[in-house]
Amino acid sequence: MAGIGNNRRIARVLVVEDSPVQAAQLKSILEMSGYEVDLAGDGLKGFELFCAARYDLVLTDVVMPELSGYELCRKIKSHSGGSSIPVILVTQLSELKDTVDGLVCGADSFVRKPVDPAGLIHRIQRVLADFSERADSQSDLSSFSRLAVLEIDRARLGSYLAASFDDLMSGLQSEFKKQLVEVERQLESSKLREEFMTRLSHDLKSPLVGAEMVYRVLLEGRSGQLLDEQKRLLSTLRNSNKALLEMVHNLVDVYRFESGYKLVFERIDVLAIVNSCIDEMQELARDGGLKICLECDADKVEVTADRLALRRLVTNLLGNAVRYTPAGGSITVRSSIGGGSVAVVEVADTGPGISKEKQKHLFERFYAHEQAGDATRHSASSGLGLYICRQIAEAHGAELTCTSEAGSGSTFTLSMPNYCADVLTNRPEQ
Repeated sequence: MAGIGNNRRIARVLVVEDSPVQAAQLKSILEMSGYEVDLAGDGLKGFELFCAARYDLVLTDVVMPELSGYELCRKIKSHSGGSSIPVILVTQLSELKDTVDGLVCGADSFVRKPVDPAGLIHRIQRVLADFSERADSQSDLSSFSRLAVLEIDRARLGSYLAASFDDLMSGLQSEFKKQLVEVERQLESSKLREEFMTRLSHDLKSPLVGAEMVYRVLLEGRSGQLLDEQKRLLSTLRNSNKALLEMVHNLVDVYRFESGYKLVFERIDVLAIVNSCIDEMQELARDGGLKICLECDADKVEVTADRLALRRLVTNLLGNAVRYTPAGGSITVRSSIGGGSVAVVEVADTGPGISKEKQKHLFERFYAHEQAGDATRHSASSGLGLYICRQIAEAHGAELTCTSEAGSGSTFTLSMPNYCADVLTNRPEQ
């Protein structure tokens, strides 16, 4: 594969862009970095040039008249020798379908508009380096052609997923910076703070939810069958994505409760919520080699509570148990009606346990306890999950406690009034 420097010929890039202004910008960026550049004003002209000359890489816009970037990519990859030429999409599109379409059409990577010059050059260098390694691998596997094809396809998928993850993280970092600058100016008004958090929650959750959908599409094989190693890598990325999404939810919940969020009380079945939360956590538990079981001495355990808040509490407790319980362990959830019209929910794990000293700080904000021999399945804890659980419990007039010994697992117990009439009557306005 052609490159720059090291006595190798200068890489030649075909840029296909129907906007003269953006085409000139891309040409300038590439030439300043030492690439030779040819321009095509549409997809048909781009394919014509591709067939007539030798290029090391094709950089193409997606939305173009007559022949889109996706269609051009398909034609290039189907052309003799085209499969060995990397294609990078340049796009403003950001929906799940657009991301999957880029993968299905054979693209090797993509960059978002407006183009960041440094990011573009980094992406091009990375793709060219990947293709150079693939070419070497293909040569080594020349007597095993089918295996070579599988290795190349796996490498392309890995490169595309790496670009997707880089793009997601870059977008999150950029959004965080924008929102932090904005919050310094707007936090003087409670109304503006509320609007800010609503917008922040949406802007941060949207790309994470979109990424989750992409991972699910790929893991389900809807864009082609994956090798076991590809599935393992995708599952790792998916779990990291879920951890980020959980962190966003926790940050929003902290703001709501500290800003006087009003609960919506109704008569609900705790057992139904617990079952739903267990179902949601089963996949992550199985990935970690854990077993979750439910024990209940009644068909229904009713309380007066805020459905969404109670669900968040149980989800956080289960998430912590899954996070800190080593492979081969178990998590037991118990739901029952205790004495004095008290509903009880217990989440017990067989993890390493928590020392008495650390238990004193468990429910403090931003306290993330680390455990010896910790088999954490997520990224580091934000230290907000248990703090939010305590806030939710207190908002219901309930009690949340922890019983644990280092080396013998932990049990978190939620005890709440079966009927909350007195609590609701005597609670101060929030």
